[in-house]
Amino acid sequence: MTAAMVENDQTSEGRPWDCLLRTWRELDVPEGWRAEIDEGQIVLVPPPHAHHNGIAAKVQRRLYRDLPEELEIYQTLGIHVAALDKLYVPGLVVMPSELIDAADPEINDPMDAAEALLVVEVASKGNARDDRTKEYRAYARADVSAHRPVRHAWGDGHPVHGAQRGRDVQALRSGAVREAAGPAGAVRHDAPHG
Repeated sequence: MTAAMVENDQTSEGRPWDCLLRTWRELDVPEGWRAEIDEGQIVLVPPPHAHHNGIAAKVQRRLYRDLPEELEIYQTLGIHVAALDKLYVPGLVVMPSELIDAADPEINDPMDAAEALLVVEVASKGNARDDRTKEYRAYARADVSAHRPVRHAWGDGHPVHGAQRGRDVQALRSGAVREAAGPAGAVRHDAPHG
């Protein structure tokens, strides 16, 4: 992971977040890399391992089986945790497609994390701690309806899913996830094993 410091333009109006977001929008990130904003820095995240993509594909396939037509799954969607001025690009985000359709096509702005119905983070050895702690707390603060860490069982090669996909899809279909929303209680979390 690489962090880039952004010079704060003293002549610009606004907060440091505005400068970071403007810089994030203008970045030309190499193919496969992601840029996120965390702790006042733009962080470049290298392309994930092939196993990461395989796990994300399996989770996505299972979610699509029963996903209501008005919802979609996005793999490279930036979401903004406004209360903390953080911007993450999770492995998968389930969000109403009408919100994506309504986004301004001329401006590369992240979506509001509070609008996400499900965020799935595929953890690796290098980011498992952040996914379980820092990002989990950020998604709770953003009032994300459901956050699921999914990690790879590094020893035997089989994925271990913190996500209970059937329960999540059922809740998404019935609208129960939104109805259960509350400050931090809206995020249901199954702690990763190990």
